[in-house]
Amino acid sequence: MFDCRHESTRRGKDVPRRWGSFRTEVCASCGAFRTHGHDPGKSHLSGWYSASEYDNAVAETELD
Repeated sequence: MFDCRHESTRRGKDVPRRWGSFRTEVCASCGAFRTHGHDPGKSHLSGWYSASEYDNAVAETELD
């Protein structure tokens, strides 16, 4: 899916969730991103998502 190896990343915005948030890691080369908990070494780490999905993922939405 991705030709990029995501070797250089930066911390992105948080993804809102009902209880807390996921942090994002954004590739400096292609803009793809992945999410993780607040301790990336010990908590949820997703696969890579397309850069086109980033704005929607980090959008502030009202949570019931």
